[in-house]
Order: sequence, then C-alpha cells, then structure tokens
Amino acid sequence: MQLKEFLIRSGTDKNLMDLILFLATQVHQVRKGFITTVRKIPVEEQTINTFGEEQMALDIYADSVFISSLKNSRLVRYIATEEQRSIIEVENAKNDFGVVIDPLDGSSLIDVNLCVGSIIGVYPGNVLAKGSSMIAALYFLYGPLTTLTFTTGSGVHEFAMDEKG
Repeated sequence: MQLKEFLIRSGTDKNLMDLILFLATQVHQVRKGFITTVRKIPVEEQTINTFGEEQMALDIYADSVFISSLKNSRLVRYIATEEQRSIIEVENAKNDFGVVIDPLDGSSLIDVNLCVGSIIGVYPGNVLAKGSSMIAALYFLYGPLTTLTFTTGSGVHEFAMDEKG
C-alpha cells in the first residue's frame, strides 16, 4: 500500500496528509545531498549550533532544504529547527501547523557509515506547546533504504520510500 492511500484510509486530516506527503518528497533532496557531497565538504566548515553541538556543513544543508521547501510550500505557519536560533514564521501560510525539526540527526555518524535521519514533529499551531499536543511525529531514516516511521496519534507505521516519496 502506498503512503497516500494509507493516509486516506486511516482518515488523516487532509491538510496534515498534504504536509506528510510533501515532507516525504523532500527527504530525497536531503539524502541525495549527503550521499553526493559527504566527501566534498571540508571539516573546517563545522560550527556550533544553538544547543552547543558541533554543526557540520551537512546539518546546515539539510536545514536549508527543509526551511526553504516548507516556506515555499506554505503548508505550515511556524518552523523551528535545531540549527536555528529563533522560530521562523511563514507569511501567507495555508495552514496553522507548526513543525519542529532536527534536519539531520546523527550527522557525525556519516563518516563511519552509520544511518542518520530527520526527526519532525507537527503541532496544531505554534511550536511552543506541550509535547502532548503534537498531532504527528515522523522519523526519516536514511540508509541503503530510506524509511519513514510515523504516527498521527493511532499506532506507529513504517513505509519504505522510493524516489517519488
């Protein structure tokens, strides 16, 4: 069963479904970026993020992919990422979702050939809310096979991703 069909059959809110399907198409840009550039990015380009963690160029790349694509889609009103100091508000947003993102969790593991991923939480409104108000949680795992593990509040589901999402 395809992801879209599953979301429809499970009665997922249409706006939330559109956001999940959109994110599923964007992760391929992130995966392709670290596969094609991992050997080309010098170590000296590393900085420290807002949590005091070493920030690699690939973290910044993944962050920019998610931010620019979400802003252009206008599917969310608020974006908060591990790599940014402040919450980004999207002008003319179509929906009132807020997303929190760790764009490339475990990026330091790429050099030793271990899997990394993107962690995303979706809130109905501002991201400055209790975790219990989250309406969806997603984890994209990048490896030989890219998978999406997610919940929209009822069960946990996993899908293998193809090049279309």
